[in-house]
Order: sequence, then C-alpha cells, then structure tokens
Amino acid sequence: MTPRRRKGSAVESKIEKASADVLARLVFDLCSLGDENKAFVEARLEATSEPLKSYKNRIDEALYPDVMSRQPIRIGAARRAVTEYKKAAGDLPGVLELMMYYVERGTACTADYGDIDEAFYSSLESMYDRLLKILDTGDGKTKESFRSRAAAVVDRAKGIGWGYYDYLADRFAESYG
Repeated sequence: MTPRRRKGSAVESKIEKASADVLARLVFDLCSLGDENKAFVEARLEATSEPLKSYKNRIDEALYPDVMSRQPIRIGAARRAVTEYKKAAGDLPGVLELMMYYVERGTACTADYGDIDEAFYSSLESMYDRLLKILDTGDGKTKESFRSRAAAVVDRAKGIGWGYYDYLADRFAESYG
C-alpha cells in the first residue's frame, strides 16, 4: 500500500532529501511518542506477529471499558482504531477482523451491562453494515469465514432495545440468506 502524499509540502520535501539514518531516527522517535504511533509503524512494516493486538486492545478499552474504573464508552476512539489500522496496513482481512471485533465487543458490552443509547447502537449498526457490504462484494470464501461470528452477534443481540436486534437480524438475512 502506498501512503497518500501531499504535493509540494515542506515536510515531504525534507523527507525525500533525508538520509536513511535520519529517517530511521525519525521513525524511532515517532514510535517513542505514543502507543498509537508505534502500532501504526508496526502495522505498516508488519513488524509484529500480532499486528491486530494493539488495535483490538484499543477497541476493547473504548467499547467495553472496565466498569469499576468508571471509564466512559468512546465510540470515536474505537472507530479510529479500525480506520488507523486500515491506513497503516491496508490489509483487508485485518480490517474485516477489526470491524467484526468492534461489533462483537460493543454487543457484548450492552448485553452484559444493559441499555446504552441510540448513538452507540447506530455506530454498531453502521459498522456491521459496512462489514457485510464489503463481504458481499468480496470472495465467497472470506464471506463464509465470517458467517458464524456474524450470526453469533445477532444471537447475542436478542432482547437489546433501540431496534438493534431487528437491524442486525435483517442485515444478516439480507447478506447470508
């Protein structure tokens, strides 16, 4: 995957002229500034045996926070984890895995702790819809590999309000028949 480039940016010009040593130091420094930077570089360079692990941890912390620590649910942070992995790795199977994981963890949170709010369910529905649309346009083998998990999310959503269960059940039926 080729990174997007801005034409004529001063940073781009400096990067193009920098030596390998300077670029290596820049990447090391960026990694030391934060876990998100480090995860991005690891995903882009396929530098870890578990490139999805840090992104899944971010989704967990955002959609299924520790209730004892009184951390809020952060939909945006969970969505950013999926988007940042997509930008970093461009790995469709990994993106699909994170999308499914997003819906699984959000569904588990509401099933375990109760009703949340419309924005939360809308976000889960949107991610489920995007996942199924991508699977519908891809190869049958990949789509089939997600069938049991997509069905399990629907089953876990039984009894959840805001029309969430109905939406998932309808979308699953449309996609898998």
